[in-house]
Amino acid sequence: MDKSNSGALAALKETWNNLSSTQKLVVSSVVAISIIIVVVVSTVGMRPSMDTLFSNLQSADAAAIADRLRDLKVPYDLSADGAVIKVPSNQVYDLRLKMTSQGLPAGGTVGFEVFNKTNFGMSEFNQKVTYLQALQGELKRTICQLEQVDDARVMLTQPEDRLYTDKQEDAKAAVTLKLKRGTALGDDQVAGIVRLVASSVEGLKPENVTVTDTNANMLSEATGDSGGLSARLTATQVRLKREYEQQLQKDVQSMLDNITGPGKSVVRVSAKMNFDHKETTTELVTPGDKTAGKGILVSEDTVSESYNGAGGKAGGPVSVTQVAPKPAVPANSDYTHTETSNKYEVTRSTEKTISSPGQVTKLSVAVMLDQAVGASKIPSIRDAVKAAVGIDETKGDVIMVSSVAFDRSDQKKELTEMAAANKSEMTKTLIKDGAAVVLLIVFVLFVRSLFKSIKFQPSAAGPAGARPTMESAGEVVNKAYEGAPAQPADRGPAGPSGPSGSETYAQELVKSNPDEVANVVKAWMSEKN
Repeated sequence: MDKSNSGALAALKETWNNLSSTQKLVVSSVVAISIIIVVVVSTVGMRPSMDTLFSNLQSADAAAIADRLRDLKVPYDLSADGAVIKVPSNQVYDLRLKMTSQGLPAGGTVGFEVFNKTNFGMSEFNQKVTYLQALQGELKRTICQLEQVDDARVMLTQPEDRLYTDKQEDAKAAVTLKLKRGTALGDDQVAGIVRLVASSVEGLKPENVTVTDTNANMLSEATGDSGGLSARLTATQVRLKREYEQQLQKDVQSMLDNITGPGKSVVRVSAKMNFDHKETTTELVTPGDKTAGKGILVSEDTVSESYNGAGGKAGGPVSVTQVAPKPAVPANSDYTHTETSNKYEVTRSTEKTISSPGQVTKLSVAVMLDQAVGASKIPSIRDAVKAAVGIDETKGDVIMVSSVAFDRSDQKKELTEMAAANKSEMTKTLIKDGAAVVLLIVFVLFVRSLFKSIKFQPSAAGPAGARPTMESAGEVVNKAYEGAPAQPADRGPAGPSGPSGSETYAQELVKSNPDEVANVVKAWMSEKN
């Protein structure tokens, strides 16, 4: 160890010895806190960044994944509820592939992987139960792939096979869905789940599949084809009616908000819709000649015959169109017959009309305006709303626009509560910031007073070449004075002929501490020069 290091250590040791007990405690506390902060910061800095491996885990899956990570000696973080597990960011995808290849997470269910291990001692009944359990698990996994579904549970019922088919009971299924917050399943999606389950189970008909949610709301009808279809059609009609009314209401409300201002108008729309499906076929017949009441001549046939009788013998040419038998003609007489046949057709027109369901048969619109809007604007607002929604009063449509005083008590109460909450929040923020500032100031003052209270007193025999100043020389004199023996109490002041008390003390000081006095004198001389 060189002299500079040894001198620094000696100075540090002497400084530590000169500190009081309180100062030593404070300095030790500051050093300990600094060491703790450095250790914590270094530990956090050396810890790898963590990223989510899996979320929304069930307890069984979380335990299995944690065991597997411990076997792989991979650090992980598990959330308090056990639903989220995190691993180092650079190993997320690798570990996710490994876990997936091992069937993790399994969603808390057992699928067809249960048959990966052959159990020769399993009975036929146990095989059926295991197969049913695996089938339920696979259906659950498939249904949970839907974006709106958070969790699902599938229960299948397969009755025993009967000898006679007329006594065979049908298979049934019940599906319970836990939907994500703020989401809903459409009719087509529910029907798809029903078809999926029915197609996966042998002998299961779609009408025997019941789908409900965790709030016990029926999402599908299991009362047969006709009943289920009727219920679904009715629900669809109600939904279409509501969507149409809401769309009209939204359009009118947005228009009135720009005219009267937000919160000064209320719009309600009610529509009566006809969902009957009609198909009409009409055939019109128009005669060709309206005056004679005849149609259009299509064809005309003429039949003519003549006889010339002489001596009882018929003679003369006969038409090839003759259809009647030859009559008896007297001698020396002539016979002529002509017959005309006409065929008429009339004009036909066939018209087929199909009326689509969902036609609006009646529309009712009610608009309530705040009195602040003014009664003079009611006629113009009524005409605007009438044109916007297509009111036709000839077919029974109704529109009503009225002006009333709106109740603003709830709004004022809400504004008052919001103002009070904002004021309270602002007060808390100011108190928190003020406390932080006060603590910072107190800490700064404390550190400042701490460093002021620590006085570094160098020893008399300082390093070579060091020149003591007036302050160090005075401190040496004070220290020597404090260590000098006390003067006798009966010693009075010296007279003019004898030495005074100060001179006597100076002489004693020179005798007891010659080196220190010499240093003080040298310091004084150097200061004067």
